[in-house]
Amino acid sequence: MVLQIDAVRGVITVMRFCSILLASLGSAFLLNGGAGAHPCQTGSAVTGTIVPDGTSDGFALLGEERSFVLAGLVFEQVVDVPEGEVKLYPAREHLDRYGRLPVFVFLGGQFLQETLLDHGKALADPRDLNRVCALMLLAAEPAGIVVRTDDLEGLASRVGHFAAVRGRVLSIGDRERVLYLNFGGNWAQDFTVSVAKLGRNRYQGDIEALHDLVGHEITVRGTLEERRGPLLRLTDEQRLQRHD
Repeated sequence: MVLQIDAVRGVITVMRFCSILLASLGSAFLLNGGAGAHPCQTGSAVTGTIVPDGTSDGFALLGEERSFVLAGLVFEQVVDVPEGEVKLYPAREHLDRYGRLPVFVFLGGQFLQETLLDHGKALADPRDLNRVCALMLLAAEPAGIVVRTDDLEGLASRVGHFAAVRGRVLSIGDRERVLYLNFGGNWAQDFTVSVAKLGRNRYQGDIEALHDLVGHEITVRGTLEERRGPLLRLTDEQRLQRHD
């Protein structure tokens, strides 16, 4: 299902306010292991102390052989992970390709992923996250971090990098193997989204539902390419958010 972030921003804001309020009252329930207390607290918590020199490329806990990585985020530059007592909640059971376990990090009363997003240190990547947790991360992004489809200079600066791009779908190009979302009338210059129907990188989601996006404002996430104009290959419906 396509995430509709604008419709829930108010709810997410209230949730974040309640987190701060309860923490200020000394409640250990919300951010320190209460069952179901936080949408990103999934699975059994791992408690420990982060060793020095941990970064967004990976970190470890004292006495732990496993390596961990921050879940739900994509970084343009390496960011330090603060030391201290933490609770880690696995985002999924299996390791990533580098042998790291993706986790959500709660450091005292701080949800580290949300803090990094608030400060523009990362982009949210909602793929493989539960719906409410994904919406919370998306809502934490500063508005200016998302590139508009008519900002050709901004798009050009992001070629080769993971990006979040927002604009209104003007038309659909439906081919045998690929579906295109068009955001302008000049296909050789304007931003386009490519959605594969077949093969290893085929779209994970309801591809027929994409036809309903014409006329609607959306944000898509992925690596930008230059293919006779800026192009993004959309591979997962969780990397698509509809705004109206």
